[in-house]
Amino acid sequence: MDTNLSHISIQNIKWIEKNFDKGVEFYKKVDLISQLYSMPEYIAKNLLDYEIDSEDKINSFLNPSIYFLHPPYLFKDMHIAVNLIKEAKIKNDTVFIFGDSDVDGIVGIKILFDALQKFGIKNIYYSIPENDEPYGISLEKIDKAISKGAKLIITVDNGISNFKEIEYARSKGLNVVITDHHNPQDKIPPANAVVNPKLEHYQYPLCLSGSAVAWKIVEALLFSQTKIYSQYISFFDFEVITFKNKYSENNCTINMTYFLTFNLKIIESISFSFILNTTDSNKLKEYRNSLKSYTFSLGKIYSKDEARDSIIQLINIKKEEKSILVTSNFELTQLIFSILDIRFDINEIKSIEKLIDNESNFLKLLYTYKPFYIRKLDFLYFMLYSTIRYNYPKCINELISYLPYVSIATIADIMPVVNENRYIISKGLQVINELKPEFITNILSSLINISYPLSSYDIIWKISPLLNSPGRFGKGEILLNFFLSKNDEHSLISLKEINDYNIKRTMIVEEIFNSIKISSTNKPIVVIEKEGIEPGLTGLLSARFVNITSKPVIFITKTKNGIYGSMRSKNSFNSFQFLSKLSDFFENFGGHHFAAGFTVIKDKYEKFIEKLNDSISNVDFESESQNLMYYTYEITFDELIDPEFEKWYKLLQPYGEDFKVPLFYTRNISLVNPSYIGRNNSSIKLKVFQDSIAIDAIFFKSKQFFNEIKLNSINSLIYEPYFMQNNTLTLMIQDLFSEN
Repeated sequence: MDTNLSHISIQNIKWIEKNFDKGVEFYKKVDLISQLYSMPEYIAKNLLDYEIDSEDKINSFLNPSIYFLHPPYLFKDMHIAVNLIKEAKIKNDTVFIFGDSDVDGIVGIKILFDALQKFGIKNIYYSIPENDEPYGISLEKIDKAISKGAKLIITVDNGISNFKEIEYARSKGLNVVITDHHNPQDKIPPANAVVNPKLEHYQYPLCLSGSAVAWKIVEALLFSQTKIYSQYISFFDFEVITFKNKYSENNCTINMTYFLTFNLKIIESISFSFILNTTDSNKLKEYRNSLKSYTFSLGKIYSKDEARDSIIQLINIKKEEKSILVTSNFELTQLIFSILDIRFDINEIKSIEKLIDNESNFLKLLYTYKPFYIRKLDFLYFMLYSTIRYNYPKCINELISYLPYVSIATIADIMPVVNENRYIISKGLQVINELKPEFITNILSSLINISYPLSSYDIIWKISPLLNSPGRFGKGEILLNFFLSKNDEHSLISLKEINDYNIKRTMIVEEIFNSIKISSTNKPIVVIEKEGIEPGLTGLLSARFVNITSKPVIFITKTKNGIYGSMRSKNSFNSFQFLSKLSDFFENFGGHHFAAGFTVIKDKYEKFIEKLNDSISNVDFESESQNLMYYTYEITFDELIDPEFEKWYKLLQPYGEDFKVPLFYTRNISLVNPSYIGRNNSSIKLKVFQDSIAIDAIFFKSKQFFNEIKLNSINSLIYEPYFMQNNTLTLMIQDLFSEN
C-alpha cells in the first residue's frame, strides 16, 4: 500500500497516511488490537492513531459511564464554591450569574440557574454581554449585581481573564466563584474560588466546556446534600509486592495507603510500606501482583510491629470521628489484620465490592481507569467516589437530566470527544433521541433536512450555528430567553427570532466572504482588516478563510464601540499562545488552542499592528506544513459496504474534535453525474463508482472544481463516511486526485 501520496490533490494538499512513519511495530499493534477485539484493521488503526492503544484505554473508551467521570471534588476550590452557595442559601442572599453569550455560556447559565433554584436559592439574577459589550464580566455588570443586592457572583464560561474586575468585586465585599474553561493568563483573578480545569495545579482533564464545568458544580452541590457528605470516611488500601532478599528467601513487602475524608474532601493521608517474612508471605501468594503496582515502596519502610501500631492508631481515628471504614479489598485487609494481630471487628469494614453489590463488571471497568491517575491516592479516591455515585441513583438521574443541554454545548464549543466529554456527548445524545425533549423538537421544527435520531454531526453543522446566531449580533439574550422561559409561547417567539438571526448571519457572512480577495503571500499568517463588521462574526470569517488559505487567519474589525478580532488556526499552530504575547494591547482576551478572540485598546491599535507584523515575521513554520494532511487508512468499497463497517463505525460514535470520523483513501474510482447543490450552488453532489459499487457523495464548498470533476480525470479520493438519517451511506469528500 502506498501510504505516502506524492501526488498533489486538486486542492494543492499533500496527503499521507497518519502514523505511517511509525514502522512495523505500530502496524503489528494494529493487527494485535484488531484480532483481540475482532474488529477490522482500519478501525483498530483509527483507535491507535488517537493513542487508544491498550486494553484499559479501549475498554474505558467503549464503555463510558457517569460513575467513572472524574470526581468534582478533585477541583481544588470546589469545596469553597459549594460552601459559598450553601452560605448564600442559609442567609437568603441574592446570587448573580454572569455567563458568555454563546451556546456554551448560556447553557451553563441555564443548568446552574435551574440547579440553584432546586437547591433553594430564592433570589437569582443573570446576565451576559449585550450588543458590543466585550467578552467577560465588566465593572458595569458588577455594579449591576450590587444594585440587585447580590452577595455572590458566579461566572460561567468566563472570568479567568478578568483580574481587575474580580478584584473590584471583592473590594465591594462580594464573594466570587469563577467557573471557566479558558486558558488562564499570568495572574489568576482573586476570586474566593476558581473552578477551571486548565489551572496547572489541578489533577483534572483539561478540556471540559464551560457548561460542563458548571455541570460539575451542580454535581458537587447535589452530593453536598447527601448523608455521606457530612460523614468521615477512612479508606484503607493494601497492595502486595513480591521480592527476594539477599538470602533468596521469598519475603514480600506490603504497600499501605490510607486517607480520611470529610465533606468528600481528603483531609488526611498517609502511605508506608512494611516487610513480612516467608511464613506470612506464603499466606498472601494469591494477592501478589494481582494488579500493576504504582510503585515498589511508598513513604517510610516499617517493621511488622510498627505497621501494626500505625494501623491501630488510624483505626482509632475512625472511632473518634465515628467514620465509615472502607477498604479496596476486604479479604486482603482481613488477612493482613490477622497477620498483624490487629483485633478489630472486621464486619465494621465496608468493602468496595459490597458497596457496589458485588457487580463484577463495574469493578472490572473501575480498574481500567487506573492508568488515568498518576498518583495512587487520586485513583483510590476515584474508586471511593465512583462507589458513592453508585449508591445515590437520584443524584445520578438528576445529573443525567441536564445532559441534553451540556452535550449540545460541548459539541457546539468544539470540545475534544475524549475522556468525560465522550460520555457527556454520547449519553446526552442518547437521552435526546429517547426522550425527544420539547426544546429540541422545537429547534428541529425551524430547520430543514434534520430529524430524530440526532448525531453529533447534526449538532455541529445544523443546530449549533442556529443557536449561536443571536450572540453573533450581540443579542444572546434571545437564546437565554429561549432556554429559560417557562412560557411555551414566549419560547417559540424567541426561537423565531433566533431563526431570523441565523438567516441574517448566513447571508452577511457569505456576502463579506465573497467581497474579500486574499492576495497570495509568503507570510505564514493571514491578517484581514475590515470595518463595520459585527464583532461576533469575526470568528466565523476567520474560520472560512483558514479553509481556503490553509494558514492561520486573524480577522479584525473596527466599530464605533471598539476594535475586535478573532484568530483561527488548524493543525499544530496555537492561536492562543501566539496572541498571548500581544496581550498588553488588549482590553479583553481569551481562547483555546485553535481559536482566540480579543478587543484592542483603541489608542494602541497602530502599535499593535506593528507588533503583530513583527510577531508574524518571527513565526517559525513553513506554509508547506499547513498543506500537509493525514488520512486514516486505504480501503475499498467492498469493505465500506460490509455490515462490519457500519457496526464498528456506529460503535465508535460520537466523533468530533480529537476523535474525528476516520478519513479513508480509495483509489480506482470514477465520478458520475455531478450537479450543483446548496446556497449559491456552492457544493457538488455526485455518485462515486468502484467496479460495480456506487455510493452517493457530497463535496462541500467545491464549485470551483466542477469542471475538473466533469473531465473524468479523477480516479482517487479522500472522504469521511457518513450514515444519513435514513441509514444510507454517503461519502463526504475531502479531496480528489488524478493519479496515473
